[in-house]
Amino acid sequence: MKQRIIILAVAALVVIVSILIGTSHQTDVKTAGMGINLNTANDTTISNNNVSASVQKDNDKEELAQIMLVSGWTKQQNGLYVGYNMVGTVSTQFGVACPVLAFKAGADFDSFKLEAKVGQFGRNTITTTGFDAQFGNDCVLLGESATASKAAQLSYISKNTVLSVGHQGGESVYKFNDGSWYLCAQQGIGNVRVSGGVDFAEETKGFAAANWSDGKHHSVTVTGNNLGTDAKNCVLSYTCNRIPMKKFMLNFGSAFYFQKGKSGMRLVAGLTKGKMQFFTEAGGYLAQNVVKPTFGGGLNYNF
Repeated sequence: MKQRIIILAVAALVVIVSILIGTSHQTDVKTAGMGINLNTANDTTISNNNVSASVQKDNDKEELAQIMLVSGWTKQQNGLYVGYNMVGTVSTQFGVACPVLAFKAGADFDSFKLEAKVGQFGRNTITTTGFDAQFGNDCVLLGESATASKAAQLSYISKNTVLSVGHQGGESVYKFNDGSWYLCAQQGIGNVRVSGGVDFAEETKGFAAANWSDGKHHSVTVTGNNLGTDAKNCVLSYTCNRIPMKKFMLNFGSAFYFQKGKSGMRLVAGLTKGKMQFFTEAGGYLAQNVVKPTFGGGLNYNF
């Protein structure tokens, strides 16, 4: 019964988001189009590439060394566009991996876009951010971003509204006789974004998320993933980024996470100067009625 209530709640969120189309146009959901705003020109090519390296160690895990490449490219001409989005990592935790590799094609009708996408990608662009690489990896393993694999998706994008229907998990992106269908939606309302979705698989599950940001330094995010299953989880976070402090930028974050059999919290503080960020962290988690503290530190470098 509880699982059905959770799924119905997520489905209701999707319906509510759908009804909100056109009610607010203050914030563009740019990430739905692979992070690129295509309204700037009628004939343009946009390429974004970012490489970052992280090294860190805490008392609970092995030392993490990770290099991440985030790449995106879009070509638009006469209202039609094609592109790709990729996230690749070389990591001591995951080895060589490409968790995101998606190709897209669409048509821009000025007031709205229709976009088709295939590959492996996250359906939810609202995720926990502002923390070290290890915590980001852990959130991905918890189910954040609601990754779809071997997926084919069709989206309607209008200003700050995204509605999507897709199929994933089959033998290939071209066959629909196996795998499962899903629905998902995202809506921006001023400084708030909400999203939700439902997978209609053998084990029906859903996700829901919300984010508030002041557009400068402060952000609050809550995510719930794998809802309706034993693997359900929730992450609540607050981040305060790039506060000027003499020659450095101060970054601070706190997060609380809850999942079956384990819950905990994490505090992260860091200093950024140029492309380098040094950080320390502390926290703890409760598992099997035993509290275990965690602490550590590391650095990130953005090329």
